[in-house]
This record gives sequence, structure tokens and C-alpha cells, in this order.
Amino acid sequence: MVSAGSLLARRSPSRAAIYAHMIADPSREWSIGELHQELADAGVSAESARAVVYLLLDARIVELVRGRRRLTVKLTAGAAEHLRQVIEAWSSAQADRAAS
Repeated sequence: MVSAGSLLARRSPSRAAIYAHMIADPSREWSIGELHQELADAGVSAESARAVVYLLLDARIVELVRGRRRLTVKLTAGAAEHLRQVIEAWSSAQADRAAS
């Protein structure tokens, strides 16, 4: 899904907030507007929410929810665990840098 060198594997505040938000409720559906509204306090702009959602769609981590007026996505099977592993890798890398 997300390879180590992909943009989705690189930590950014917006990606970190979106991934954590999605894995907190993996069965939920989200529109870009909802992600922006719910994560605005974490610094997620509408543009960054849109960019991350499109990248997640391309990587098949989320899929479109048909029959919705707005672009709405949900996590695919196994995606929550995969995103959790990405977040853990970020934490490990950060701990390694702090120990150096």
C-alpha cells in the first residue's frame, strides 16, 4: 500500500493528523470538507485534506463511497492497520533521531 519511499510515508503534520483521525474510527466515511472541519485545529487546511485524500485514493488505502453528492471515502480492508504501522515507523524514526 504505502511504500517506504512514497510521499504518503513521509511525515507531515497534516498527514499525521488525518491518519490518526481515520484510524480512530476505521469504519467511518469522510468527505474532504469533514476532514478539514474536524482537523482545522490541528492545522489541516482544505487543500492539504484534499491532497492527502487523493493520494490515499491512488494508493488504494481509501475507496470512494458511491451515491454521495460530495467526494466521500472510507478505509479499505486492512488500511487502518497499515496506517497505524506508518505512524509507528514515524515514531521509531523520531526516537532514533533523538537518541543520536
